[in-house]
Amino acid sequence: MIKVVRFIDDCLKPQAKKPPRWLIFTGEEEFLRSEAKDVAKRCVGDDVDLWDYDWESELSGDEGRLTLFDELRTASLFGEPKIVVIRKASKFFKDQGKAIARFAAEEDPQAWVIFEDDSIVKRKTKKLTKPLQALVDAGAQIVDCGTLYSSPFGFGKPVWDSDLSRWVVTRAKSLGKRMSPQAAYCLHSREASGLRGIAAQLEKIILSIGDAEEVRTEDIDRHMGKDVESSVFEAVDQFALGSMSETMSAIDRLFCQGIKDAKGKRTMDAQAIAMRLIAMISTRMRELGRIFELRRDGADFDSACGQVIGRGRTFLFPKIRAQISARSPKELGQVVVDLASLDRDLKSGGGHPRDLFVVFALRNLRSSAPKPGANTYGGRS
Repeated sequence: MIKVVRFIDDCLKPQAKKPPRWLIFTGEEEFLRSEAKDVAKRCVGDDVDLWDYDWESELSGDEGRLTLFDELRTASLFGEPKIVVIRKASKFFKDQGKAIARFAAEEDPQAWVIFEDDSIVKRKTKKLTKPLQALVDAGAQIVDCGTLYSSPFGFGKPVWDSDLSRWVVTRAKSLGKRMSPQAAYCLHSREASGLRGIAAQLEKIILSIGDAEEVRTEDIDRHMGKDVESSVFEAVDQFALGSMSETMSAIDRLFCQGIKDAKGKRTMDAQAIAMRLIAMISTRMRELGRIFELRRDGADFDSACGQVIGRGRTFLFPKIRAQISARSPKELGQVVVDLASLDRDLKSGGGHPRDLFVVFALRNLRSSAPKPGANTYGGRS
């Protein structure tokens, strides 16, 4: 069994070989099964004689079996490649498993045969039934069209190293554009409506860039409206709140999208991104620490916040109040100490910047949201 992304990528290669005569598309993602069928058709030929059957509603019983096997034994009338698709194939294998196994062992089909359904092969065991094994012995290729995960397998891998990112890259390739895994991640991390939604957004972006050969993160930013700098402040704000999931999502976006350097140009340098975060988080922790000190000395929240943040920036006070309520002075001190250690590790080459920063962040974040006012000098005025 191979993953659908690999199957599609193989079919899209220049001078790609035609796929095996027997193809089995199994998995719960109907959109992927449909895409795999379309790519297989293109790989077989530009002009094909297509016969598409639903086994449950259009073919059944002995009559259906005779019709199907006649199609498998008969070449196209005009000589073009012929493709026979059997949808709802799980029931077909229950009804006609022995017959198709015998056919595969004794005859070569005169068409490409595609079996498609959500559970032809059981995902848990992946054990093949005798009919499926007979088809595999005859050269069939089983393609896994199951869920594509958006996270990488294994610690330390970059966030864009996932099946879903690879699928987006392959999808762009099928539409005639190059795309990096980083850009693919930036796209699917912002689109929550599933594969169809991601595909639709990608097609819109490709239309918007015209003759450009590559889909870049800048193109996604323009189309989907996510500003790079807002991600930096979002990461700092969420870290100050101690929120693990939101902080890690913001950090992932930063290392994927990059940041703007002193000249206003985007940089993907992981070291630069980590150092920028260190500087901004350190500043915020010291601001919160100073507000704690003023509150301890008797100042109300608005007065303390005005002295530290600026009296003309009252629009920031609610956000700072929430962060003060979420953190304790002891936590702030530990974060500053850990930031200094992280800075040393980065400058001494102690590991990949993203990995080092993630370890630091996990050490100083909570898996669940903190209770408001849980610190010693809470944000209540």
